[in-house]
Amino acid sequence: MKYISLVIMIVLMAWTWSAANSTRHYGLQESGAMETEIETVIVDYIRTQRPTLKSVNFRQLFTEVVRPDEEIRAHMKYSIVDSAANGDLVEQQFQGTLLLVKSKQDQTWRSAAINIQSPLVEFKEGAQISAGPDEATPATAPVQPETPAKE
Repeated sequence: MKYISLVIMIVLMAWTWSAANSTRHYGLQESGAMETEIETVIVDYIRTQRPTLKSVNFRQLFTEVVRPDEEIRAHMKYSIVDSAANGDLVEQQFQGTLLLVKSKQDQTWRSAAINIQSPLVEFKEGAQISAGPDEATPATAPVQPETPAKE
């Protein structure tokens, strides 16, 4: 039993050593450059769609290799601050994924699928609505009971 455990331990050590020293398809610089480009494209697109946009803040953005040198998936969480029609500020949070596929002809990355959801909308300066007395009937006027008419 000791020998089997020793063999398993040596195999696992060899596997982790080879995984740590293997060549990666994308290094940190390539991933960082791609994430910066994705962020720039998203911000530019949002600015064209919403001219009253105040800011875009990325909370999380990272890429994962789906198929080496063919597909990459970008995961993102970001929020935007925009002005509503009445001038109030609205913050909206988004999260989603973007699938990028490498073109065979010109070796560029193109968007194949995008899935973005908006789980939260927060009104920064919301309007306050309160129930008050009816303007037609003053609050201080006494209410007169109806008396039946005599015939």
